[in-house]
Amino acid sequence: MRKKLVRRMFEKETKETLWSFATKIVAAIFFIILNAYLARMLGTEMWGKWSFLLSLLTIVSLISFFGLNNAARAYAARYNQTAELSAVLRDSLVLRIAISAVFTTLFLVSTRPLAGVVRHPELAEVLPYAAPIIFLMGFSEYLKQIFTGVHRLKYHLIVNTFEFGGKIVFAVLLLSWAVTLENVLISQWIALGISVIIGFVYWYRFFRSSSGNVGGNYIRDIFRYSLPLFFISIGFLMLTEIDTLMLGILSTDYEVGQFAIGKQIANKLPQIALALSMGTMPGFARLTKENLPQMRQKFNNILRLNALVFLPGGVLTVLLAPWVVPFIFGEEYRPSVLPLQILTLWFVLTSFNMFLNALLDYQGRAVRRAVNFVITMAFTIGLNLYLIPRYGAVGAAISTTVAYTPFFLLNWLEVRKVFAEI
Repeated sequence: MRKKLVRRMFEKETKETLWSFATKIVAAIFFIILNAYLARMLGTEMWGKWSFLLSLLTIVSLISFFGLNNAARAYAARYNQTAELSAVLRDSLVLRIAISAVFTTLFLVSTRPLAGVVRHPELAEVLPYAAPIIFLMGFSEYLKQIFTGVHRLKYHLIVNTFEFGGKIVFAVLLLSWAVTLENVLISQWIALGISVIIGFVYWYRFFRSSSGNVGGNYIRDIFRYSLPLFFISIGFLMLTEIDTLMLGILSTDYEVGQFAIGKQIANKLPQIALALSMGTMPGFARLTKENLPQMRQKFNNILRLNALVFLPGGVLTVLLAPWVVPFIFGEEYRPSVLPLQILTLWFVLTSFNMFLNALLDYQGRAVRRAVNFVITMAFTIGLNLYLIPRYGAVGAAISTTVAYTPFFLLNWLEVRKVFAEI
C-alpha cells in the first residue's frame, strides 16, 4: 500500500513537472518572438524607451502584488485537497481585488509625478495607458500561483499561452496601424484581460469542487504572511529591474536598449529551473523528522539535475551569443552580446536560487530571505551608481552579477539551517 502511494505521488509530480516545463517553454518562445518583433519594429531608440518603460511597469506591478500571490500559493499548497481550500481561495481573491484596486488608483493619480521622478517627462502622457496592465497583472500572477499551489500546472500553461500569444497577435495588429508606445501597452492589456478571464474559469472549478466548504477566515493569516513576501518581492524587483531603471536615469535610451536584450534573455533562461521548481518544490511545505532524509536527498538530486542543465548552458550562452543575438534581434543589437555574456553567471546562480527561495518560502523563512535581500539590494545600488556612468550597459551587467552572489550564498546557508533544525 505504501509503495503504491509513493508511486502515485511520483507519477503525479512527474506529470506536473512536465506541464511546468511546457508552460515555461511556451512562454519563453512567445517572449522571444514578441521582443524580437518589437526590437525590430521600434528601432534602437524607441526600443530602449520601451525597455525602460517596461522595467518601470514591472516594478510598479510587483509592488502592487504586495506579496499576496506567493502567500496565496503557499496557503493553497498547504490546504490543497482539504475542505479549507475553498475558504483560502475566497479570502485570497478578496485580498487580491482590494489590493489591486488600491494600487491601480494610486498609479493613475501619480503618473505625471512618476514620469518626473524617473527623469522621463515625455512618459507622462503614455503611463495612463498602462493602468489596466497594473490591475490585470495582479490577477494574472495570482491565478498562476494558485494553479502552482494546487498542482494543476496545465491551467498555468493555458493562461500563459493566451497571455503571451495574445500579446504577439495584438502587437502585430496595432503596430501595423501605428508604431507607438501607447499601442504596445494596449496590446498588452487586451491579451492580459483575455487570459485572466480564461484563468478564472478554472479557478472557479477549484472553488466549487473543494467540498463546498467556505467556512473559516484566512484573510488575516494570508495578509500577514504576504508582508515579508512583499518586502522580498521589492528586493527581488530591485535586484532584477534596478539596473535597467538606473541605466535609463543615468545613461541613454540606446544603452538601455542594448542592455535590455541581454537582460531579457538572461531573465528567461532560469525559467527552466522555475519549471522544475514548480513541479517539485510544493512537497517541501511538509517537512518532518520522519521524511527529512528522503526529502533532503530529493532536494540534492534536484540541484544536481539543475547543474547538469545550467552549467553547460552557461558555457554555451557565452560561446553562441555573438551569433545568436544579431540573428534574432538584428545587427544593430550586437553591442548587447557582452552584457549577456557577463550576465551568464547571474542566471546560473539564479537558477539554483529558484529552489532555495521556494524551500525557504514553503518553510516560513520569508523574513530571513527578506534580510538577505536588503543586504544584496544595498550592494546593487552602490555598484550601479559607480559603474553605470562609466561603462553604461556593461557596467549594469557587472553590478547585477557581482551583487547577486552574496544573496545566493546567504540563502544557501539558510537552507542548510532549515534541514539542520528539523
